[in-house]
Parts: sequence; C-alpha cells; structure tokens
Amino acid sequence: NYLTYCIYALGLMLLFVALTGLGFQYLWPESLIWHEKSQAIIIPLTLAAAVAINRSFLALKSQALNLDKLGFILFALCILIGFVNFIAPYSLGIKLGIGLLFPACLFVIFTGFYLWKRGYKPARYYLISWAAVVIGAFLMGLNKAGALPMNMITDNALIFGAVAQLVLLSYALADKVNQLKADKEQIQRHALAEQKHAADKLQLALTKAEEANQ
Repeated sequence: NYLTYCIYALGLMLLFVALTGLGFQYLWPESLIWHEKSQAIIIPLTLAAAVAINRSFLALKSQALNLDKLGFILFALCILIGFVNFIAPYSLGIKLGIGLLFPACLFVIFTGFYLWKRGYKPARYYLISWAAVVIGAFLMGLNKAGALPMNMITDNALIFGAVAQLVLLSYALADKVNQLKADKEQIQRHALAEQKHAADKLQLALTKAEEANQ
C-alpha cells in the first residue's frame, strides 16, 4: 500500500510540474522530447498507480473478486498505454491518456462506495479522499469554462484537491493498519481463549479419570 501510494504521489507531482511548465523550467530543461511527451506518459502511469492502490487498499481480491479482475484489466491497460505513448505522437497519446481518466476515476470511486456500503470500514477515508479530487477537478472545470471567477483557489482547485487526497489517503492507510492490528489482536485473544478452554476441558477430564481410578 505505501509503495503504490508513494508512486501515485510522485506521479501527481510530476504531472503538476509538467502541466505548469515548472518541469521544463527546472527539472528537464534540456529534454524537449520528454517535455513534449511527459503529460501523455505520466497521466496513464499515474492512473495505473491509482488503480493499484484501489485494488490493494480495498482488498478487492477478497472483498469483490469480479471488481478486482476488472481493476487488473484497467491497470494493465493504463500501463500499456503509458508505454505506447513513448513512441506514439503526442496528439494521439494525450487523447488516449485523457480517455482513461473517466473509466479509472469511475472505477476507484464506485469500488470505494460499494465496499463502504457493504460495511468495509477502510473504504470511508478512501472514498472521501477521491471526493476531494473530483470536487477540485469540477471547480477547475467551471473556472476554465468561465462559470467561476479566476483566483488562486479556482485556478489551483485540482492541486488543492490532490493535496487533500494525499493527506486523506495517508489517514486511510493509517486507519487500515490500526484496523488490521485490532483484528489480529482479536484473533489472538480468541485463540488464547479457545486454548484455555481446551486446556480446562482436558484438566477436567484428567481429574475425572483419576477420581474413577481411585
């Protein structure tokens, strides 16, 4: 979980510096080819990391196997398009990358909501974290369409939403770790109780056997 979380956070950071031009200005000023293709490559690979977090964090393999299979297909498609975009023209690559945004976002939000409704507690922070990104993207879209005034908040709404998501995801990961610890402790307590019960029954049986022999 933490590895995919770090990869996803790195992908978001690279995407933002690429979109704002800071990447070309400070990180890769000598690489015109990478500057041209960076967005088309980073978008699908970041989405792949998001889907990977979804599958591992929500434990889809045990909680919803069919959704896990769908997630694997989506993950593989994101990886494939990410590498294809190394050689594909930018105009095609960026369309392929953006084309993955809707199904990938729909998948991670739907699975989070589905498991939350089923009572899977770790899904709560996860779903709220993605809501922050969606709200940020919605505000930025309204800003670009002229429906909202241009200011520091609306211009950077997506960045604020992504930062909020990363913070909430860190809480979600910590919450899941605590839940796993609590479950483990409960299993251990149950096992110890069963062991003590079995030992008491054995002792009682031995006591009765001794009394019978006397």
